[in-house]
Amino acid sequence: MYYTTYISYSEYETKILAKIILSKVSFPIIFALNGDIGSGKTTFVQGLGKYLFDENNINIQSPTFSLIRKYETIPCLYHIDLYRLINGYSVDYLGINELIFNRSLYVCIEWADFYHIKFPNNTIFINFFYYNIDIRNIAIYSPMSMI
Repeated sequence: MYYTTYISYSEYETKILAKIILSKVSFPIIFALNGDIGSGKTTFVQGLGKYLFDENNINIQSPTFSLIRKYETIPCLYHIDLYRLINGYSVDYLGINELIFNRSLYVCIEWADFYHIKFPNNTIFINFFYYNIDIRNIAIYSPMSMI
């Protein structure tokens, strides 16, 4: 497992970091995202979506209330937010196991720490740390080097 940190000074830089990471990985990939509210998790997924949709207009929103959003990229991008399940509700009914072990999808899981299962080997763990309104420290644990 490789460990890398980045400092992002804007939402734009966080989105660019997503594009850089996606350009370095082999498909398929799972992104397990953790961090406080407002730390950059959804912004990162927006960057992935923009890259996957070839810079076309895409409106990626947090799935906090819907829990899962599917975007018709090729291959599909699933965006999952487990924040509302913080009180120990089961995630089994969401079908997350089927998604993360499907070798033909991109899956982003916000609040992944709430999902108590062993993630597959193709998972990149990213922790977002909020410093101030603009600056984030982003820690990446990956099965491949991001350098």
